[in-house]
Amino acid sequence: MAIVLGVAISSFRGGSNPIRRTAQSLTKDIQAYYFQAIKRARVIQLRFSEKGDAYYIEYLNLHAKAPSKDDKKAYEAWEEKQKKKKEELDKLSPEERRNLSDLDLAEFVPIRKQNFPDGISLKSLSKINEEGVTTETKQKQLQRILFYPTGEMDSALVIIQDDGGRSFSLVTDSITGRVNVYSHSLTEEEWKKSLTTD
Repeated sequence: MAIVLGVAISSFRGGSNPIRRTAQSLTKDIQAYYFQAIKRARVIQLRFSEKGDAYYIEYLNLHAKAPSKDDKKAYEAWEEKQKKKKEELDKLSPEERRNLSDLDLAEFVPIRKQNFPDGISLKSLSKINEEGVTTETKQKQLQRILFYPTGEMDSALVIIQDDGGRSFSLVTDSITGRVNVYSHSLTEEEWKKSLTTD
């Protein structure tokens, strides 16, 4: 059974289950930054950590450039970031590199980090590509949801789970910013069906 955001928040109240509270918090952040991207007229991303135990809110910096070498600390931090970016690119195959967009190569500036409670992590993140085909993101690719100033966002299926096997699925609407929440792991077939019936 799907729980749309307005209903989900009231249903979550008083719940003591950590994964339920985590699903509520993540849902609120997705909707909040969907509207922030519109309000601030900038691209924002919600990016999950490699381990899936946290997520970062970051905004696109179109005018990123190297800091002055006079500021040794800032310049060294920038160099380290460029080194890590190169290492990530080196892990990709030639075909994966060709498929990278400008956003994949762009500089994103962190706004905040949100850790998941102990024992809770991202199980999977799937998105719909330009051809309308569902594709689960690979571990060595960025696991993120993008929010655009045009009022659009990635159509995605986010599944989080705890150590006990309990899970929640969050389905985002790319046009309205709506988030439907399910108290189990959706299959790809169920996800596709939800996109046509909700």
